[in-house]
Amino acid sequence: MKRKPSQELAHARSPRKSINNNHNTSNSKPFRLLEILAQYGLLVAIASNIFPQDLFSLAATSKASYRTIFSSQGSRNNLLSKMRCAGLGIGIRNSYHRKSAYFYQYDCIEHIKCGASDSAIESRPCVDCRKMTCNECRIHCVYGSIEQTLDDPEDLPELSGFALLSTKEMRILTPAHMSAQERNNEIPVEHNGSALVPTPPYHDQGFLDLPLESDIYAKFQSIDAILDFDLGLGPLQLSGSSTEPRPSPVIQAFWDVSEERKRLVCSSCYPVERCHCTFRTQFLDRWRCLPCHEDREKRLLSTNTPPKVCFSCFCGLAGGIPPKEVCIWCSGAI
Repeated sequence: MKRKPSQELAHARSPRKSINNNHNTSNSKPFRLLEILAQYGLLVAIASNIFPQDLFSLAATSKASYRTIFSSQGSRNNLLSKMRCAGLGIGIRNSYHRKSAYFYQYDCIEHIKCGASDSAIESRPCVDCRKMTCNECRIHCVYGSIEQTLDDPEDLPELSGFALLSTKEMRILTPAHMSAQERNNEIPVEHNGSALVPTPPYHDQGFLDLPLESDIYAKFQSIDAILDFDLGLGPLQLSGSSTEPRPSPVIQAFWDVSEERKRLVCSSCYPVERCHCTFRTQFLDRWRCLPCHEDREKRLLSTNTPPKVCFSCFCGLAGGIPPKEVCIWCSGAI
């Protein structure tokens, strides 16, 4: 026969039930953090003092947190635009760019600072991920960030930098350098100006010269001419000496990128619209962070068949018919 609990035991168990009931009641209340995040003004204040990766980590703590923080695409984009640049672009630049021996030999200075620590540096949302990106962490065609200060104040400081994400440090000339060399009758003038040498960073301006450690002669080139060359007309070609190698080491980085964008297709898939891409329209006119730039390049090149190696059209046709070239940036004919 089963024993019944005594009155003393039943009385002793009753507070435990009361405690459990109170515990369940407390669990049913909303978390204080979610209440704070649900107030959009407080959420914006929090977002403006942390980095994007921190906000995503906070949102990943629970489904409720994610729904509260990113309630809509518009809210998500607005929050990301209120945040500071995370500095990821500078890290990517440093992983590619290699300073020459002259940088250390002549005690050069590199002017590179993320906008998160300097409010004077312009920042905008990336066109792809919408994360706030400073001018130093976005893609540029020419990064002019290195300066060699000279002992004689009458001399002009030497500037250098990098083309895209190419590894070689290259000399950069300004209109002031050009006018100084004109007075010495060393280099023909292509740009009139007597302005002083600007303080770096000096991105996407002036004239691009040879890599500092190059032993091959080639003529300097206007950066504007490189940026505005219509790549739909054919391979990147600028004025130069007949003795220069093709492509010139001055434009080698741009040549490589422009050639990698080409895709072979059959005559049936050849588009009607012509390509008119330029480096300016594809890189500078779009404020894109370097992480998104890397992702975009990898995605585009993963579908690319290198010309003159093998031919396989999008439609599945392979070989047999002379292929034609299209641009994978705009899908236009070349």
